[in-house]
Amino acid sequence: KKEFDKAEALLARQVKHAKDPAAGWYYRGQIADEQKRPDDALTAYGKALEAAPHYAAAAAAYANVLFGGKSLRAMIMSATKPGIQQLIKDHEKLFKLAPKDPWVRNNLGFILRDVYVAKGQTKEWLPVLMDSTRVYQAATDIIGEWDEGQRQTTPFWKRYQYAGVISDTALMYQFYAPTKDYDKAIMLYER
Repeated sequence: KKEFDKAEALLARQVKHAKDPAAGWYYRGQIADEQKRPDDALTAYGKALEAAPHYAAAAAAYANVLFGGKSLRAMIMSATKPGIQQLIKDHEKLFKLAPKDPWVRNNLGFILRDVYVAKGQTKEWLPVLMDSTRVYQAATDIIGEWDEGQRQTTPFWKRYQYAGVISDTALMYQFYAPTKDYDKAIMLYER
């Protein structure tokens, strides 16, 4: 505990005086999470995302605390309709913290699509697939159209991430009968 207190005191100074306090807030979240203080962890991760909206590690840590540390597979297999609605509401909090990050929306789309598949792709679970498609499309809309100049000046890791988002969205239109739209799929693949 003493070492955590020292580290937290140093990080408190860092976030107060640094030009870019995102990492300091992230590590304060890590300390709070380790000490089983979820409210403090959520606050710190939220501040990290406010400082750096594309901070993927902070978004993932925030989600992990928010969802009680359950594994993705466990969440998918135990999904209930009220649970899915709560998951969407919880992700809305993440969307507000990282409004321009398509990856957060893409992850929710992935979870919803896998719930639909895990539940046997039945009519009963069709609204979950439709929510998945809506969220995937929102992620793709954030990326928007790119011209060649943007492609050249965007870091490789971000281009790779964006390509994954666009490809995942195209797959929804290509393979899932209720959302099939080959023209949309082709248009997305060509981006």
